[in-house]
Order: sequence, then C-alpha cells, then structure tokens
Amino acid sequence: MGYPEMISIIGARKIKCIVWDLDETLWQGRLLDGDIPKLQPGVTEILKGLDKRGIIHCIASTNDHDHAWYFLDQFGISSYFVAPQINMGNKVDSIKKISNSLNFALNDIAFIDDDPMELEMIRSMLPEVAVLSADLCGDLLEMPEFMPDYQSDESVTRRQMLQDEIKRNEDITKYSNIDEFFKSCQIKFTGRLARNNDCSRISELASRTNQMNINGLRYSCDEIVSWGKSVDRYSLVASLTDKYGDYGTVAAAIIDTSNGKADVNGLWISCRVGKKGVPTAFFTYIGKFADKLGFSELKTLYTPTGVNRLAAFHMGIYGFKSFRLKNSKRIEYNLSLPGEIKEFPVWIDAECEWS
Repeated sequence: MGYPEMISIIGARKIKCIVWDLDETLWQGRLLDGDIPKLQPGVTEILKGLDKRGIIHCIASTNDHDHAWYFLDQFGISSYFVAPQINMGNKVDSIKKISNSLNFALNDIAFIDDDPMELEMIRSMLPEVAVLSADLCGDLLEMPEFMPDYQSDESVTRRQMLQDEIKRNEDITKYSNIDEFFKSCQIKFTGRLARNNDCSRISELASRTNQMNINGLRYSCDEIVSWGKSVDRYSLVASLTDKYGDYGTVAAAIIDTSNGKADVNGLWISCRVGKKGVPTAFFTYIGKFADKLGFSELKTLYTPTGVNRLAAFHMGIYGFKSFRLKNSKRIEYNLSLPGEIKEFPVWIDAECEWS
C-alpha cells in the first residue's frame, strides 16, 4: 500500500494518541489461540520515536490483561503504554474510556488494527477517530499526521505527566471532598515573563490547545521571539508542580499594550489542569501583572471556534464582563483592575514574577 493512500485515510489532522491492537498488529500471533507472540519488525523503534514526539501510546485489545501484560513486560515496552484497555469488551468502549481517562478528544486519536471488521466498527461508530490498517505500522514515523508542528521539553515527558495524572485521579477517592484533596497535593503555581527558550513551548501550547484558546489563534516561534523584543508586548507563562510530579509549562498569554490598553491577544491553558484552579490562578496573575503596569482594565476578544467554549466559561466564572460586538460573533471580555481581581485559590502556592 503506497504512501498517497495513507494520507487519504487520516487527512491533515495531527494525532496526539495512537491506540494499538495487540494480536497481529503490535506483535505476530494471537494469544487466545495459544501463540507465543513475536514483536512486529521495527515496533520498538516506532514506539520510542513517537513517544519522543509527545504522542501517547495506548492499547485496545481483546485479551486477558495479565497474560498480555506479561509479554509486554518481557519485550521491555510496557512502560510506553498509558491507560491500557486489555479486556473482553468491545474496542468502541475501550477507546471511549481512553479518551475520557486522558482527556483527549476523539479526533486526536488514531486506532491501528489488523481486523477490517474492527476498523469498520470504529469508523462507523466513532467517526472522529482516525483508523489505520496494521500493514501501515512500518510507515508511522514518516506520516505527517504523526509529526507535531512544534516540540518542546514537555513533549518528551508527556507520557510521564499523564501517568502522574492517572495516579492523582486514583488518590482523589481517598478524600471526602475535592478541596481537601487539592490541599494535600502541595500545588505550586509559578508565573513569570517568558524567555527565549520558552518560545517552542508557547507555540506548542498554541498549536495543541483547542478548548482553552480564547480566539483560536496559533503563533509561530519566530513571532513570539519578536514580541519578546518589543516594549509594548508581554509574553507570560505559568508552570505547575505538585507532590506527584512536574506539569511543566501549562499556560501562556500575550498582552499587547501598544494602543494604551492591556489587550490579551492570545491565551492558552492546558486542559489537563483546568480543574485544579489554574484558570483562576492564571487570570489572577495576568490581572495583577496588568495592574502593576498601571492599567485599569484587562480586555480580550473571544472568538468562538466551535470547541473553545470552555475558555468563555472560565472567564465568565472568574468575573470578566462580556459584551457581544455588533454584527459579529466575537465577544469582548473586560476585567476592571484591581477591584475584580480574585485571590489565588487557597490550595495553590503562587510565586509570581512581575518584571
């Protein structure tokens, strides 16, 4: 099967997560038939290569979990897989569980299997998911859909971050309420001005963030570097750590003051930290930063993209006032400074840089 056909299968999207079948896909042989599996040629290199690009590996396989996991361990590749679904259920449910567990949209996911019936089932019941025949396995590293537009230091640690997140979610059940759990997590929020070596991560956030992107804009690394040289534009970033690990840089914003106002021209917050109080903490940091610059108002134009309603929701919850522009889908959000700036969430230890 030639490369042009690969492009027609997936299209132009960028894949964040690949869900693997096991029998006759990841390896040769069928466990339920009593076969001793053998890894497909080049699979280990493919797993490592995609992992370095920040693409997450998962499993949806009809097998006994412990039996299959034994061989994954023996092959030395079990650590590459997050939220594996190895059971006797159907793969539609397994992919839904992976999507929910990792907070990936279905159109961020690709599924690879040797069985045409399984592929057609996913194609018809989960049409957002990209499907790939197992005979394309050897071409994955060359397919543009598996080549992220931007990579940063966070890309190579994304798997560990998600595994840490799964452990957090497991521990939540030990506490009577969510605030109590968050207080136990020792969450530290650090806000600061971006530096030149932050540009790739800001570009990556802009490229990957859909739900918490106020206007759908994507900025290149070169643009962000040039703004860092301007006296009228400020690039802010925020990072997060807790007792489980390091989230890395989870939020970024561009503030333009060239017209005498504090305009937020871009704002991106990683969805995986949305429920931990980070949107509130980041709005507070941006508000305090603009206030210290002497501005009495923080303003941004929200552009609906069809998938970024969460950004509008968090601005509304925070206290931004909204005004729909005449004859436009865009909505202006304003925050009066300093009176409408909220305190940082009580469970967050915030350390911020102001100049």
